[in-house]
Amino acid sequence: WRQQQLEYSWLRAITGDHADFWQVTSDALDWAAERHGASREQATRLLDLYRRLPAYPEIPAMLDRLRAAGGATAIFSNGSPLMLADATQSAGLSDRLDALLSVETAGRFKPSDEGYRIVTDHFGCEAAQITFVSSNTC
Repeated sequence: WRQQQLEYSWLRAITGDHADFWQVTSDALDWAAERHGASREQATRLLDLYRRLPAYPEIPAMLDRLRAAGGATAIFSNGSPLMLADATQSAGLSDRLDALLSVETAGRFKPSDEGYRIVTDHFGCEAAQITFVSSNTC
């Protein structure tokens, strides 16, 4: 499911055929559910759980250390603003982040330059001044 989600977002980034990431996520899950014989109810349950993914256990302390050292913290994601708000709230990270930045502003998924420019524009800095940490494992 995740691999298909990424591939759909890459294809949309290349072609410029943007859609809300929730739609991309749902489309990818539909593909995976059909391929693996999952019921519509199972797919709906998975999609609901996806809205509330937990953070890795070390993340709250890491964000606290970054902020204590004077760094700004943010999430930059293909996810829609609503997806990001739901995820950070359910993971208990809302008060540890300075910004939730979505590619929806640019209308292009990562890895497009337009997407990444959202971060430099928001913080008013050069790309070399930003450190990105990914949660992706694939």
